[in-house]
Amino acid sequence: MVSKKNYTENFIKDKIKDGTWTEKLPSEPILMDMIGVGRSTLREAISSLIAQKILKRQPYSGVFVRNKNKGKIIYFSDRSNSNFPLFYDEIRNKAVELLSEQNFEVEILYQFSDKNTKEILNRINSEDNDTKGIITEYNLREAEKILSDINFPLVNITTAIPTSKNNVIMDYEYMLSLACGMMNMHNHRDFAVMYIDFFTYQEVKKKSMDGKKFSKILDLCYQMANQDKNRLLPIPWTISLEEAYYSFKEWWQKVKKPAAIVFVDDALSSMASRAIGELNIKIPEELAIITIGDIVTKYPTQVPYTKIYYKYETLAHETVNLLLDCIENPTSESKNVYIKSDVKIGKSI
Repeated sequence: MVSKKNYTENFIKDKIKDGTWTEKLPSEPILMDMIGVGRSTLREAISSLIAQKILKRQPYSGVFVRNKNKGKIIYFSDRSNSNFPLFYDEIRNKAVELLSEQNFEVEILYQFSDKNTKEILNRINSEDNDTKGIITEYNLREAEKILSDINFPLVNITTAIPTSKNNVIMDYEYMLSLACGMMNMHNHRDFAVMYIDFFTYQEVKKKSMDGKKFSKILDLCYQMANQDKNRLLPIPWTISLEEAYYSFKEWWQKVKKPAAIVFVDDALSSMASRAIGELNIKIPEELAIITIGDIVTKYPTQVPYTKIYYKYETLAHETVNLLLDCIENPTSESKNVYIKSDVKIGKSI
């Protein structure tokens, strides 16, 4: 006599075999009603089919048919994004989820070196190559050129300008012009701009791809301040960005200063919020604030700040879509997708 568990397994297998279920299985209540079993038996059968690699469970999404693996995607994650790791972690986690749903296996690498270059190129050129594409959060230097020459699918997540052949680009020009427009709308036409001066970091060379990207961001900051250096507050690049705290305090002591400020990074506004609290500055009565980004602030704020930010879900979806397009339609032409920012209205302007 066939047990209820085995009967349930066979029922689900038959539905998969005849093509009734090719992706997501119906919900638990529907399956229980269709098969005529209780929840514990159903869950036991599904767990068995997952162990047999016939089904797979996606958190918060349900149970899916595990189709044939389409190959491997390598994801290079930049751990130097230490001021906003949660943001990039969210992008990566969502992209991995989306690729898994497409039946790709994802291998995450946190550092890139010449050793990685040789390993990847050897893997791609091998007869049993199963690597179908690469996602990266930074330019892969010499490997980029080699992979581009053979039209290997690679997509870079970047800011301001294209830094690879195929890019998903956070549109900083649109974002900073949006901040400028919002300040002008509230009659703050001479607002200050606090930004990170990446060129204080010795490894950043102006002629490198990273250097060109950071030069573009600095140019945009200068444009926001109408080239007025008195409105610019450059902060040297460090892991903690603690200089933002001291720089803000020094700026606030000036007799003549703008009554508004744009922080071109949430990490800066987080450090400055410590000074704002100590100085008992009233927001927005004494100082109006717009900040770029939506990370968890390290120090409490009097009121919710108005934020201009990027949705990690949008970045992940567009990155995966562009990579799949590059896999299906390899071409020598570059492909760029610019992502517009969103606004979270607070009480700081």
